[in-house]
Amino acid sequence: MTDALMPEDDDQPRSMRDARVRERRKAMLGLTHIIELTSFAAKLRERRPVPDFDPCDGGVNAQVLFFLDTPGPEAVKSEFVSSNNPDPTAENMGDAWKQAGLKRCHVLLWNVVPHYVSKDTTDAQIREAIPDTQAFIDKLRNLKVVVFCGHKALMAKKHLRLPPNVVALSTCHTGAMAYNHFKRDIHDTFRTASRLLELLR
Repeated sequence: MTDALMPEDDDQPRSMRDARVRERRKAMLGLTHIIELTSFAAKLRERRPVPDFDPCDGGVNAQVLFFLDTPGPEAVKSEFVSSNNPDPTAENMGDAWKQAGLKRCHVLLWNVVPHYVSKDTTDAQIREAIPDTQAFIDKLRNLKVVVFCGHKALMAKKHLRLPPNVVALSTCHTGAMAYNHFKRDIHDTFRTASRLLELLR
């Protein structure tokens, strides 16, 4: 559904640098598949600045969830956690999705610490965010696979209660340095997620 609603030119690497693209995303935040998560992010913003979920992803209908550690500076600027943000992490995430055959309507991108952290994410910050992360996971009723991207994101796994039929995978962060060194592992893991999606239908 979300793929059909998104103009083709909007789903391009770094397209969120364009204010018109960002405005179109904001106009989509009340759509049925995303409105519950929009309200969830708004509730988090009562405590700290938190970007919105990208309504061009699957929202509560997502079947594959990808976790990074914390929103980067470009997510703060665009006000969205999006694979279309103008930074290497987002661009590599979107490219790996496409190469794995994952459709935007099937995936969702979020962070185990939902607010921006200026320095390295700490274990204490990850643990502090666990109740919110768990509440978020519990909203994804069609979830089949969770992919923890990077060791910081993976630190959250032991504190989370995933539904019994959900498969957890882990790989490296999609930031420029890790992606350049571990691109094969990232792409292999994303392809595994795509295959699991087909097997678990």
